[in-house]
Amino acid sequence: MSGLLRDKGNFSNGNRDTFDPKNHFLGVRLQQGVPLLDRDWNELEDTRRYFEWTLRKYFIGDGAPAEEGGFKIEATNPATNDFVIRAGRCMVEGFDATNDADAQYSGQGQPALPVPNAPTKFVVYLEVWSEPVTSQQDPQLRNAQDINLETCIRDQLRWVVKVAPWPLTPGTRASYILAAIDRPANANTITADMITDLRRLNLTLSDVADGVANLKPRVKTLEELVAALNASMEDVKQDLGRLFWDVQMQASDSSAFFGQTVSVTVTVKNAKGPVAGVRVEFTTDYGAVSPASAVTNAQGQATTKLLGVEASTPPDDKELPVLAGVAQKAANAKTQTAIAYSMMKFEPAEMSVISKYSPASTFVDIERNLGGIRVIPPGKTATVSCYAKQGTSIVRGIGTAQITFSQWVRDWVITKVADTLKEVDVSSRVGAKFGAAWKAEEKDFEVNRINEGIFDVYSDVAFEAQGKLVKNVFTDIVPDDDLGKAGVVAQTIAQAVTNQVGQKTNAAVKNEIANFSNQGLEPSKAVSYQRTILQNSNQANAGVAQGFKMTFGSGGGFGG
Repeated sequence: MSGLLRDKGNFSNGNRDTFDPKNHFLGVRLQQGVPLLDRDWNELEDTRRYFEWTLRKYFIGDGAPAEEGGFKIEATNPATNDFVIRAGRCMVEGFDATNDADAQYSGQGQPALPVPNAPTKFVVYLEVWSEPVTSQQDPQLRNAQDINLETCIRDQLRWVVKVAPWPLTPGTRASYILAAIDRPANANTITADMITDLRRLNLTLSDVADGVANLKPRVKTLEELVAALNASMEDVKQDLGRLFWDVQMQASDSSAFFGQTVSVTVTVKNAKGPVAGVRVEFTTDYGAVSPASAVTNAQGQATTKLLGVEASTPPDDKELPVLAGVAQKAANAKTQTAIAYSMMKFEPAEMSVISKYSPASTFVDIERNLGGIRVIPPGKTATVSCYAKQGTSIVRGIGTAQITFSQWVRDWVITKVADTLKEVDVSSRVGAKFGAAWKAEEKDFEVNRINEGIFDVYSDVAFEAQGKLVKNVFTDIVPDDDLGKAGVVAQTIAQAVTNQVGQKTNAAVKNEIANFSNQGLEPSKAVSYQRTILQNSNQANAGVAQGFKMTFGSGGGFGG
């Protein structure tokens, strides 16, 4: 990282590294007749390490090698309120973490695992980071056998396995999910059936190549069998054509938006023409059809409607017009190349039905994709099948139609989080608190004043964030009592905004500490102040999160 300030070791350039990946340097060239500086040597090492790291992170990925138990989470034997971390390797965001021997979670010095009083799902994850090592930590670096002087320090890859409530909130360190633990209420031991292994395995290139090579002859054989089957099927179709009715299906639209309704018309014919009075039954693998059955008219036709939402049964008559209005807003916001999510706003009742009929995956890991909004959302293709029956049980014909529904809700949610964060001022507020507490002559802070100021920052930011969020999300001014009626959509946006405000505030605190360190603040005080202020920041952010939870979870105004 450009300008990294090292807190251990004795380096030139004010202990700041000179490596910057934005320069796209491939190496360092030493010239004759010039001094050899430590920063040149270190930039060479950082350049080499950076290219190795990017190769692993972006072209290999996270996970464990084939047939490796690396960091597999297993129950202890006998079962206890603990678990075993198996020996082996695991790649985490480009870092190759190694566990030399099986270990127990409790042996890491982490907090004891909680015994939940209600069924709770936990995530077990591996966290890695780099830490400098000097002769104070490793006496061998003093070179006592000859020069008795510390020459070079080392960078050591460290890791720890942690447990948190599901889902995992991204932190500042590189992390990788290893397993999930589903613990029943009051279960004081962890058994094997509670643990789900979530590691990606077979990350070894040679195993992947062997697997592909083994599949090639099988694929070729399958292709030959499919070709022969297709030839036989043509003959079968000719025979079946004399036994079965011809069932044709036509959708009013081949593509629509989540929440829209598409009409599907079926036409049943035989060799003599349209067949009237045929009972047709409809099914779909996505959405809801209504009616589920009908009888063909004199033209051999019947119609059903497909609603593009996640629903085992059709919404009631009150919800249907609300869904239609929601989908129409999405359609109105569509341009030739994108959907203008920022202009889409809804009423609490509309957001309630969006929450009710969206799949749960829509609202998972929203914060991981704040910078990756898709202007053209993905589509979910529904296949509507029609069975034309003679009597009550004999199927004389089958037809299908496909309609693709644009799944815009997730990208709309991400947009609202990003739009709200753009309008919330954090950095300048934090900077003002630091500036007011700086004692220039003493080169020191009134740290208690900053800690008190951080709570004031969160109070102001919380009020501002709620106002910006309501303005960006809702059609009009919404009474406080109605905010909690907007469902999981509003709760997801509010939670993401809260988390991001906390991260922005902590980043601003670190930036201010770094700035005033350049103005003379002692390094030891800088480290101590940063730790204390970040602790207060996290406490304040927890208060904001609780306030937002009350606001968007129960319909009450912020702060009660």
